[in-house]
Amino acid sequence: MNKPETDLTLFPDALTQAVHQLCARANSRFSRVDTRIAKLDATARIATLADRIEALTSRVRALESEARTHNHDPNPEEPAPHENHR
Repeated sequence: MNKPETDLTLFPDALTQAVHQLCARANSRFSRVDTRIAKLDATARIATLADRIEALTSRVRALESEARTHNHDPNPEEPAPHENHR
């Protein structure tokens, strides 16, 4: 069963209190939404930065490989060949 609506215009203090409560709830909800949006925005920025770092790392590896090939340098991650190994 629904409660009958009260005409709050007959009770200005109650009307003011109800408006303040509604505003407080709305502000709280907006604040939570703003926080969620900020978290999503930060997550998207982190993902974008991670993609850029990955692309730059790949490019650096390609440039290092190209430099080794061009200069005929051994891979610094591989052990140097032994002199008696032919």
